[in-house]
Parts: sequence; structure tokens; C-alpha cells
Amino acid sequence: MKQKKEKFKTILHDAGYRVTAERMATLLLLSRSKKPLSVHDIARVLRSVLDQATAYRILRLFERSGIVRRVEFGKGRVYYEIADAKDHHHIVCTECGAIEDFEGCTAERIEKEALKQSRRFSSVRKHSLELFGVCKSCA
Repeated sequence: MKQKKEKFKTILHDAGYRVTAERMATLLLLSRSKKPLSVHDIARVLRSVLDQATAYRILRLFERSGIVRRVEFGKGRVYYEIADAKDHHHIVCTECGAIEDFEGCTAERIEKEALKQSRRFSSVRKHSLELFGVCKSCA
């Protein structure tokens, strides 16, 4: 835990941000979560440290800096997770909203094909892949 705190302090300093209790609590919560969290989730868990408006501001700041990644699951559902180097994607239950990570991606092949067909683009900087289905509990 102490190593993680030091790592996040370094990340904030390197991005030019002050280390505050609210920012550290948000990063630690996101890093401990096994799934992406919504602003509402973050504000609810950290209600003694920050309110929902502060959570929005922190997440927008972190997103612009590449510290967190914004993940949209349709129907206006927006979640956030730590933007680490590990390439992973999500499968989302359209019935109950359960979210699960999965690893392994063949998007590089799709990117190459898209660039080959494109007249305007010369590179792809990032990609996002979310799969939607029905989990075993809802089936």
C-alpha cells in the first residue's frame, strides 16, 4: 500500500498536480477496484473525503493527463479506471450491468486494416473494445 501511495504521488507530481487527500483517495480506490467505477460509486465510497462535483473535477483532470481512462458502456453509463499499460477490455451484461475484464486482443489487426482502407488517417493512437451480452446469472 505504501509503495502504491508513493507511485501515485510521483504520478501526480510528474503531471504537475498537487497531492491532495481527495486525489490520493480517488487513485487508491480506483487501483483497488476490480472493475471500472462510476462517479457516483466513487463519491458514495469516498463521501467523507469528497462530494460528487469534486469527484467529477478530479476524474476530468486525471483523464486529460492520461492517469485514468474513461470507459463508456452505452445508455449514458460512464466509468473510470486506472490507465495502466496492461491491455484489457470489458464484457458488460446488458441486463444487470455486471462488468468483467478480459485480456487478449486482436485489435492491432483491425487497426492495420482500418488504416489500409482509410484515406485520411495515418495512425491509431488507442482503441477501446467493449463487448455486450447477458451474464450467466441473468440468462
